[in-house]
Amino acid sequence: MSFSYPIPSDSAGPTAVSFSEECNVRPKPFVPLVFDGDKRYVKDETEGLVWHCSRLRTLYADTDRSQVVYHANFLRYFEFGRLDWDF
Repeated sequence: MSFSYPIPSDSAGPTAVSFSEECNVRPKPFVPLVFDGDKRYVKDETEGLVWHCSRLRTLYADTDRSQVVYHANFLRYFEFGRLDWDF
């Protein structure tokens, strides 16, 4: 498989790049397991990463017309997740 990228006219060099291995952009499946008996923490079985879970319902006022959370409101959710770890 080869991809060609535009190169400025003042540079001399190849115009194609080849990759020897297949380019797979699909993420690995997320397989959650309860970590150490505490439901607030979940360990991903495929990657081995530990995730913190917070339960918060999305408010209608936080969404736009297409029912997607407005990007500035993500900060409120990040702050809730940061403060929720010790409760």
